[in-house]
Amino acid sequence: MKCDRCGKEFPDTELYCDRCGKAVFPEYMDESDIWAYYKTDEELAEILKAEQEETVNVEIASQKEKPEESKVDSEKKEVVSEEIPEEDIWEEDFFDEEEEEEEDEEEKIPLNPQKKKEKRKISFLILLILLLCLGIGIALGMKRMKDLDRQEKEYYEKLHKEVVHQDTPTEETQEEMEENTNQDAPQQEETPKQEYFQFVDPDEIDFSQYQKIVPVSTEQNSIKQSDTYDYSAQSAVDGDSSTSWQENESGTGETTGIQLNFDGNHKVRYIVLYLGNWRSDQLWEYNARPQNMTIQVGDSQTKEVEFSNEKKKFCLSFDEPLEASYISMYITSAYQGSRWDDNGISEVEVYE
Repeated sequence: MKCDRCGKEFPDTELYCDRCGKAVFPEYMDESDIWAYYKTDEELAEILKAEQEETVNVEIASQKEKPEESKVDSEKKEVVSEEIPEEDIWEEDFFDEEEEEEEDEEEKIPLNPQKKKEKRKISFLILLILLLCLGIGIALGMKRMKDLDRQEKEYYEKLHKEVVHQDTPTEETQEEMEENTNQDAPQQEETPKQEYFQFVDPDEIDFSQYQKIVPVSTEQNSIKQSDTYDYSAQSAVDGDSSTSWQENESGTGETTGIQLNFDGNHKVRYIVLYLGNWRSDQLWEYNARPQNMTIQVGDSQTKEVEFSNEKKKFCLSFDEPLEASYISMYITSAYQGSRWDDNGISEVEVYE
């Protein structure tokens, strides 16, 4: 492969040019990865200049060594010719020529292009085998991680279903309760059911009058792995909207979610949500955002909430404060991102 910036030839297995640091596949990398080894034009000019000077010095040194070697050889020949009789000169010259030819052949062997190709093939095969072993190890590790994530996800789904099943009465019990109330109580006008989860404008609320609840721990049933950013649920309650929890499942993250655990029961009055990736407007459009979420406030209230496809703060208000020691929220559907399917929540604020 040839670098289109500096013209350096390098193996196809490299991700960066070892001379100028240019990335080979920038479309598959983050911005920090693309510029990790990139050298400026000034640095590249210095590298090229140093390489030219080094080649010139090598040529000069080789030219200087040749005449010195010829002088030494001539002196040796004169001394040998003086010491050895004329009759033995021919025989010694014959054997010397054979030895020189053998030495020349030995010296020429490493420079043979065929052997160079064979060595390159062997080194390439060794490198290929090492890469294959590395790929197998990575694949097995990823499979193991996915199995663990799947088991954790199944556990949380089972736990979530059990909690919802305990809180919501069955159809038979509902019918019995309705029949008892209809028989015992006189007929009255139906009163509208109280709606606990209501959207309000967060800009119209003075949150300084309320106490912010800081979770003591967080949980998630899926997390995106990264060496640069922390995508755990803790990033959704660190007070910084540029950090976020992000899931790592195929698709747009349905059934994934987080749970915030408090130090005890608190009377929850407001929940403010920053949905999607708020690190920048561009990343918010690139990534997926929750459309519907199942939000559970303690053991008392669970509801499916739908959100609009807007980059804004969503504030859920309660007519009466709800006592809760935790809040969980799970994605049931999502808005697709323009580039990636990664879904997440940037920040969650809870007030009492």
